[in-house]
Amino acid sequence: MLHVAVDHFAAYLEHHGQANGQHCIRRVAAALRATCKRPADVLARVLDLQFAILLPHTPRKGAEHFAHRVLDSVEAIGISHAASPTARHVTVSVGLSTYDEATLGWIEPSSESRYGGLADYLCSKDDLVEASQRALFAATSAGHAQAWFLDSSHSAMPTLAREIDAAARAAIKRRRRGE
Repeated sequence: MLHVAVDHFAAYLEHHGQANGQHCIRRVAAALRATCKRPADVLARVLDLQFAILLPHTPRKGAEHFAHRVLDSVEAIGISHAASPTARHVTVSVGLSTYDEATLGWIEPSSESRYGGLADYLCSKDDLVEASQRALFAATSAGHAQAWFLDSSHSAMPTLAREIDAAARAAIKRRRRGE
């Protein structure tokens, strides 16, 4: 699960106005929607400046790659943000949490369960949401325009949040440019 927040949106509204703010949110939402390629991926607006993205059956590395694509897709739309201390364009911060084989306390889903073992999980959906929100807070606290990860089993321990490998994001960008 990802939580995505538009960075410095209050400053954007103050400088660019409410109408431009709504246009900005719609363009960010469109960029996020375009990043969600699989039919099962779900994008929802959860607050004025936040979105949630559910990525069912996505392992940690895939979710981290997806978080980098989110950062890049919003950057690529190039919406000017003259009031941002982070960049001259609109950016987002991403908080990511997963429940997969690498999660402490992972239980292999039972094939007998109607929902693929959801009732068997030690991690609750609340843990997943809380961990992604805490990871988002860590990303914004660290300077914005970043993606941070906190495992769902550590939702009560936000100090364990870590930045998703920025070097991997740079390598992905170079590959896309054909370098």
